[in-house]
Amino acid sequence: MSGSGKVVGKLAKGAVAVYFGTAFSFLGASIALAVDAGVAPRDGGAADAVDARTPATPITTPPRPLQDLVPVGREPVWESLFDGKSLKGWVQKGGVAKYEVKDGAIVGQSVPNTKNSFLSTERIFGDFVLELEFKVDAKLNSGIQIRGQSRPDYQDGRVHGYQIEIDPDVARGRLWTGGLYDEGRRGWLADLGDNAAARHAYKADEWNRLRIEAMGDSIKTFVNDVPAVDAVDPVDLEGFIGLQVHGVGKREEPLFVSWRNLRVKDYGRRAWRPLVGNKALAGFRPVGGTWTVEGGVVTGSVPTTERGPALLFAETPLGDFTARAEVKLTGGNAGIYVAAVPAATPARARGLQIDLDAGARPRFGAGGLFEVGGRGWLEPNPIVIPSAPKAARPADGGAAVDAGIAADAGVASQAGIDPQRRRLDERQSKAASAWKPNQWTPIAFSSRGSVVETWIGGHRAASLRDLARDKNGLLA
Repeated sequence: MSGSGKVVGKLAKGAVAVYFGTAFSFLGASIALAVDAGVAPRDGGAADAVDARTPATPITTPPRPLQDLVPVGREPVWESLFDGKSLKGWVQKGGVAKYEVKDGAIVGQSVPNTKNSFLSTERIFGDFVLELEFKVDAKLNSGIQIRGQSRPDYQDGRVHGYQIEIDPDVARGRLWTGGLYDEGRRGWLADLGDNAAARHAYKADEWNRLRIEAMGDSIKTFVNDVPAVDAVDPVDLEGFIGLQVHGVGKREEPLFVSWRNLRVKDYGRRAWRPLVGNKALAGFRPVGGTWTVEGGVVTGSVPTTERGPALLFAETPLGDFTARAEVKLTGGNAGIYVAAVPAATPARARGLQIDLDAGARPRFGAGGLFEVGGRGWLEPNPIVIPSAPKAARPADGGAAVDAGIAADAGVASQAGIDPQRRRLDERQSKAASAWKPNQWTPIAFSSRGSVVETWIGGHRAASLRDLARDKNGLLA
């Protein structure tokens, strides 16, 4: 690399637009990497750079894009998870609540002074459809763990991961049965606060039907045939199924929850796979700057005489996809286009871009969605401080935006803005907190039809639905 250029971006295995996953076929779109020239070197030091490498987070398996391991056209048959007579094939994890078989059902009984208990399948499931019936005491919280995790390296084996909630508290009136909760980790991923039909589908003191569809990073639930949750989350692709008896503190009088008619269709497992090799950029097309790869590390550089960002387009059609990476951004700005079209503009492309901002308090936060050459910032909706100055048109050619975005409701309140009216979504606030400039940060993003979603540190940063995007756009 000549001395006339400066390194502005480094991308390694598992990096931004390097590891890709799809729950479907690789058709209809491509991706590309975008690295702005960043800022000039400070005090004679090296130029700022954006790096990415193989994720080291313990909550996921080694990175490889999602692939279907079941041949197309093969439909699995229903299998019973419970023989109606014994707990063969099940093992207890977590607390010491009691489980027994009674009248053709698995019955869980609470006991005092123990943590949450899980009767878990010995078998591991990836993609599946699960159907069952349950009946629960009104004062006992419960749930169905799916793709459950329990490892010595995570809180001494604590059970964690996706849980389909059983929330029977009619007196309190929340009734989020069928909601998606991340047990022992991130908390609520998809509650039923905006789904009245699903909340009222639950029948107190009766047997209720629950259907769970986990296919790739898509999770859907149905309570008594009423749609409850339709969520996308890329963290866990496989794990055990578990029946939870929630802890009840010091309560001596037992509470009960029962499950029966448990059956499953097992569609096999998926995995992540790499797109970029250790030493070659085959399948990628650079636009601007210079791009090289060594040991799986992709490096982009922009000569000091060149104006505009360096881009790297993946030529392989992807269609609907999910990707994940771990990113380190030490300065300047970078991004990932999920639907980009080359353009004769200063940005060298137009389309929807996931923003990565090195600022300790980014104006809109890493993971936000910006339409380059179009409408500008789309998601999250910024909280604008009235006294903030107007920002200049961004260097990437996008629309001008207001500067001075409040990072939380507290800042908004200090600026005289109603925090209830213009607050950041709680999950977006968590994502903003998870973004660590100058540190490796796991990110993920999904583009499916008209829906684009992003995550920072496992927390959803942005979600756009009914999005009109160029179907021929490239991932860049």
